[in-house]
Amino acid sequence: MRVSDAAQLAPDHPIIVALEGRLLGIDSIHDLQQAGPNDELQDVMDDPVFLAADENLDHATDVIARHGSPVPVVDADHRLIGTVTATD
Repeated sequence: MRVSDAAQLAPDHPIIVALEGRLLGIDSIHDLQQAGPNDELQDVMDDPVFLAADENLDHATDVIARHGSPVPVVDADHRLIGTVTATD
């Protein structure tokens, strides 16, 4: 997907990139603003910060405080199963 297409879908939110259900990366709002409109999401994404489904709440809170939200949540096979935000 091109950056311009993703920006139209979610202009004010980071884009979580997955392929066949597996988390690949995250495109921050800053990444999307700095990229060219024809750049592909996978070419400008950051390595993902994520939480495992069995993480405890204290760790999740620390990760969100350090990296912002949303934070992807993955299962043991690194499949994206959801996100968690500061307001959850």
